Amino acid sequence: MRIRSRFAAVAFLFVATAAFGQDSPDVARLKAANATFDATLSKRDIAALDALWAQDAGVTALHPPSKALIVGWGAVRKSWEGAFANFPELSVQMKDPQVRIAGNTAIVTGVEIVRGKRPNGEAVEFLAPTTNVYEKRGEQWLLVHHHAGRAPQ
Repeated sequence: MRIRSRFAAVAFLFVATAAFGQDSPDVARLKAANATFDATLSKRDIAALDALWAQDAGVTALHPPSKALIVGWGAVRKSWEGAFANFPELSVQMKDPQVRIAGNTAIVTGVEIVRGKRPNGEAVEFLAPTTNVYEKRGEQWLLVHHHAGRAPQ
């Protein structure tokens, strides 16, 4: 039920709210949180990811190779461990993120540039249209959903 509420909140944000000005303090905090997320992925630092995510049963993720929704912090964390194992070298960067905020929920969208090397040395580079959903808990914006897909080449 909680997952359904999050997706309803996401839909509501897109349909019924106006974005805060891109210079509001919360927008700046969200852009910083999103940049930290990408930097943490680039460092392949699983322990640092713990501090960026809400660690509860309702968090979700969809990665480019995902065939199903990944649900719950334990499963999401394990999915990142798998991604790091598939990319001994990794660089992730979102250019020009767009931020929408409604109450304590925010959506950051953009296109990530993903570069890396597979364990066999194969270089990989692709664009990944991405949506990150955050919830404000106390004064911190925490990830509750990450969705990245591989753009057609």
